[in-house]
Amino acid sequence: MDLCKSEGTFVELALPPEGGKVSLSVFPMVLRHINFVGSIVGSIKECKETLQFCAKHDINAICEEFSFEDFPKAVNRIEKEKPIFRCVVNCVDYAKKHNLHK
Repeated sequence: MDLCKSEGTFVELALPPEGGKVSLSVFPMVLRHINFVGSIVGSIKECKETLQFCAKHDINAICEEFSFEDFPKAVNRIEKEKPIFRCVVNCVDYAKKHNLHK
């Protein structure tokens, strides 16, 4: 919520495990007029629009990238070290190296 501008919209695109709960303070939403919406499915059109919006406004994801060979390190980071940002395993380079990429 702290990253949302006043009168912005916070979009939740995932769900906690079944029966899980999410804790949010309503104060920032009410005081700064932040809308809260959610979706577990996005169409291809919506994904394209989102990517275009991000490109237009220079919005980038912060990722920690691992090579395919370092997959165990990525799993360890996710399970034990609690990464702050997204962990991504680059499978493309591995696929190209082994003629698995079309």
